[in-house]
Amino acid sequence: GKATKFTWSGPSMKDTVASQITVKPLQTSTYTVKGEYPDGCKPLRTVTVTIDNSFKPDFDYAITQDCDKPYELVFTNKTTNASSFTWALGSDSLKAAVPQNYRFQKGGTYSVTLKAYNKLGCEMLVTKNIEIPDNDGKVPNVITPNNDGKNDNFVIGFKNATVEIYNRYGKQIFISKDYQNDWGKGISSGTYYYILTTPTGVDCKGWVTVVD
Repeated sequence: GKATKFTWSGPSMKDTVASQITVKPLQTSTYTVKGEYPDGCKPLRTVTVTIDNSFKPDFDYAITQDCDKPYELVFTNKTTNASSFTWALGSDSLKAAVPQNYRFQKGGTYSVTLKAYNKLGCEMLVTKNIEIPDNDGKVPNVITPNNDGKNDNFVIGFKNATVEIYNRYGKQIFISKDYQNDWGKGISSGTYYYILTTPTGVDCKGWVTVVD
């Protein structure tokens, strides 16, 4: 005859009474069910859910910048044994092993998700946050530090950059090895010269005029 009660046990569950259960283990797991029959029999059965981690996704990325040039975002797909991929980049979705020449419309922090699929269509995913630089490598040649909240500081489109500022006589008046877009307040009108060193070691040189 049919059992009148089923009791399940396994990882993250204990003595769950149900005729059927749904599980979503992250690793290979074994579950046990005990059936109770009117004649008093209580047989046990086990079932093993095998998780295929052989195609677990992973990726790296690199952002490179050069003087007055748009940033370049390069992805490296480190996944093995997957049959297909889908990338979620902001509001965009791409089906490709690696996105080529992809650019976000503006600076900020974005979540990038890589989904990998095996031959059976099973899915695994990984998500990483990417910091996209503001101003996209642009360096202004005029600032107006009048405390109106607009163009008050020397704001560059590079992160983790070294900035040196010189006056017209060649004297260094400012240096920061991790520039935070904070030079300009209290600076006298005139033309100044800068050396900006990107995180990759590229030197960008130019001038900026300060107007009251």
